[in-house]
Amino acid sequence: MKLPGILHLTSIVLKSRAEYALIAFTFPSVIGFLISSTGPLSISQLIKLVISVTSVAYSIYLNNDLWDLEDDIRYINLGKPSAARRPLAQGLISKKGMKIFVILFAILGLGSALLINVQAFLAQLCFLAFGFAYSVEPIKLKRRFIIKYLTLASGAVLSILTGGFASGGIPGRLLFFIIISFIIYFGLGSLNDLRDLKWDKEVGIRSFPVILGPKITVRLMLGVLFGVMGGFILGYFQFRFNVAFPILGLIILAGWSYSIYPLSYRYEDESFVKKVVVKRTYPYWMLLLLTILLGSFQF
Repeated sequence: MKLPGILHLTSIVLKSRAEYALIAFTFPSVIGFLISSTGPLSISQLIKLVISVTSVAYSIYLNNDLWDLEDDIRYINLGKPSAARRPLAQGLISKKGMKIFVILFAILGLGSALLINVQAFLAQLCFLAFGFAYSVEPIKLKRRFIIKYLTLASGAVLSILTGGFASGGIPGRLLFFIIISFIIYFGLGSLNDLRDLKWDKEVGIRSFPVILGPKITVRLMLGVLFGVMGGFILGYFQFRFNVAFPILGLIILAGWSYSIYPLSYRYEDESFVKKVVVKRTYPYWMLLLLTILLGSFQF
């Protein structure tokens, strides 16, 4: 394949998983880096951090596409939209080609982490190991009830920790950020599975919506958000965030709760579920991340 073709294929592969790699892991790691920084920012460390976390996340999700190929082809035949966007399932890239991407991203990610420091390397190595265990047979943590959500939340924690290691410290505010992120990712994973409810039933994935039902799943996420509200109030007093932290945080969390509540009775409307989970949930999460960062500044 000539260079233009390789670049075009790489672009397709990157776009297919950008939502997860960049928003779910890279962005929080950068926030963690900024929260932990006490002196002048090291741009070189920040660049290495972004390359490391993004590359490892891509390696994990592209490897997941390899192991889920048969299921994705079945999903396409059943009409699942997200499966139809995956290059491997569409036949745009071979399994051999995808394996090359998985290996290259893993090497690039771990190599960049090692250039940061040993702690960052170990954190990303654990992230990669958990991510592969999520998909690879016979472990396949994604089929294990509750464990799949703990794995996702652990990936977020390790990404944020890598940001702290890159900046040179793990302050109390970063630990608070890690705890909040772990709780939210646990709930977000279950909410995200509402999009795949009928597909997960087909292939036997034991998700919260499948086991507990959609209504309880939505209530679980609402409970998570209300719990995080309490955490923001406690965090304000315990970790000396500025006054913008609890005010903006509570407003965002209240708006987030209001936006997902209709899912408790409109969970069968696939287009509405996708609209809420993707177009509303991700922006609220990013706003919350920025609020935590803003709250760390002392005016």
